[in-house]
Amino acid sequence: MWYLIFLFVIFILLQLIVYPFLISVEVKFNLLRLKGVFTLVLLGKFKLQYKLRVKNGYVYIYHNRKEKRFKLTDQSFNVIFFLNLVKQIYFRHQLLFFDMFSTFGYANDACVTAVGAGYFDVIGKSVFCKVQNNKKSAHIFVNVEPKYNQDICSIRAKSSIRVSIWDMLYSLAYTLIYSWRSYEKNRKNKLKQR
Repeated sequence: MWYLIFLFVIFILLQLIVYPFLISVEVKFNLLRLKGVFTLVLLGKFKLQYKLRVKNGYVYIYHNRKEKRFKLTDQSFNVIFFLNLVKQIYFRHQLLFFDMFSTFGYANDACVTAVGAGYFDVIGKSVFCKVQNNKKSAHIFVNVEPKYNQDICSIRAKSSIRVSIWDMLYSLAYTLIYSWRSYEKNRKNKLKQR
């Protein structure tokens, strides 16, 4: 009888590892002020929110009253790791929907507002056509709103994906190994140049 309970527990653990869970991501960014908010919601309950600011070639990230600073052209291990992890998760997740809402406006000239909003629309649809080719089941929406009476340039993107714990662990392990090799190669090249 105990072996049936043991098999049942193993079956439940395997289901938890293989079954995909929901992750929601929302990014709001004001391009004129170079400030934004990044929100990550896991399983609809756990919410992480980060405030972003770009100033003097650095990205400042605020979370829990702590500030971290990264150089935009930084080749540190953290930046390499983050970029590789995003690349790995992109190929392993199931995209459910992606919604981009952008607002563009120039108060003094309606023509500039219309052209700028048109560029936002074309660029957004071009990027999302590329995503749609890779993720056929995704629902993708691009909304551009021109504001003729105020100076504004902002983007809000919202997305929901499904990814399993197994895929996340594989992506983390692969990214850690790849990023460490890349970081060591960059470090050795810098030492050779000196």
